Amino acid sequence: MSLGRLAPKHWRAALAGFGLVAAITAPGSGRSAPATPPPQGDPTAVQGVTVEPPLSREAKFARALNFIQSHGAPARTGQLARWRDRICPLTFGLTPALDAFVSERVRVLGVRVGARVQKTGRCRPNVEVLFVDRPQALMDAVARERSLLLGFHYAAATRRLATVTHPVEARYLTSSQGAGGDATLDVASGAPMGGGSAMITGPTDLTDAGSMPGGCAGSRLTQCLRSLFTNVLIVVNAPAMEGRQIGPIADYIAMLALSQARSLDACGGLPSILDLMAAACAGSAPSTWTDSDIAYLTALYKVDLTSAMGLEKDNIAAQMTGADGVSPPSQSGRTATPAPTSSPP
Repeated sequence: MSLGRLAPKHWRAALAGFGLVAAITAPGSGRSAPATPPPQGDPTAVQGVTVEPPLSREAKFARALNFIQSHGAPARTGQLARWRDRICPLTFGLTPALDAFVSERVRVLGVRVGARVQKTGRCRPNVEVLFVDRPQALMDAVARERSLLLGFHYAAATRRLATVTHPVEARYLTSSQGAGGDATLDVASGAPMGGGSAMITGPTDLTDAGSMPGGCAGSRLTQCLRSLFTNVLIVVNAPAMEGRQIGPIADYIAMLALSQARSLDACGGLPSILDLMAAACAGSAPSTWTDSDIAYLTALYKVDLTSAMGLEKDNIAAQMTGADGVSPPSQSGRTATPAPTSSPP
């Protein structure tokens, strides 16, 4: 079996051993419980109303920074990554109609926040969304045969990165672009290439894979380097999705396809579609992208990402607050749970 840059017609055969299922509910096909009539009472009475003072600009900025902390994981350069290549999503494991729906949702939301997207039709996939009933078996195969798809890491971290811990997970293959525009694939020195150029898209030089392109010196604000997504592999535990609507799942997947989150478990003070699978957010998670999600990704795809990480976050937070993109706190009154600090692989 060969994973990686397979032609679409070969994906189903390659993944057959991991179980492709289609147990997700299509939009509008699920049954909804009959609405419960509101209790009768004094129609002029106002109950349960809490008036909160507007947040100061400083408080909004602090909330935005906390959102970025949990939603933005650093790539090999220590900076946030985004797409420069046009995104070409490919979804397998559901019915053809639902596969197409998920891929199109990634495209639509990508365009909304400023990412470049391939037109629907024939394109070389660089975002693979795989619904399988044995996700760990699939990731074991990735580790054996296409370990590059796990992202930048050394051999000792392969097992950790291949271990499935969430119902939906993403792995990011990145490249680093230097001051002169040259880009090299982020691969640990001596790591097996596992498939070579047939699986790589974008401006990457496999002969220099593992090396860091030249930047610039003499500034604490920038090294003239940027991190770029080259491939995103998203693996979905299909049995865990049974009974769920496809719409929220597709939005969750689109968020992972367009940005690399530091944590999928944190429940922040600002609501996000990434709260959907977080146990700490049970009962308060939104079912679609929030204003905060849109503001964050729009800023991510707009600001200069050659700056130092701290300055990148400040610039994104400024964009979010300046555009009034930071959503109010959820009505459930939840408090933020901090994102765990990630350690280098």
